[in-house]
Amino acid sequence: MASFDVMMPYTIASQSGNLAHSFALGVLAVVSGLEGLKAEAEASGVAIAVTPGDREALKRSILMNIGDASLRKQYARHARTYFQKKTA
Repeated sequence: MASFDVMMPYTIASQSGNLAHSFALGVLAVVSGLEGLKAEAEASGVAIAVTPGDREALKRSILMNIGDASLRKQYARHARTYFQKKTA
């Protein structure tokens, strides 16, 4: 996972631990806006939640972040800080 540029979403499950792993590793997560994932994405500010089934929004979010290294780095820094605060 540490080599990922973007963590991909689940479409029918709300949490498996991958979002927490992405925070710890500083990897941006683009998640389906399912209840648990959306709440954590909004609370953390370091994940992007898209409406489940909205393939265009998912595509735009992924391509925007893959194409913008500085944005990914910004999210990575925020993710690590968020993780450190949550585990302190």
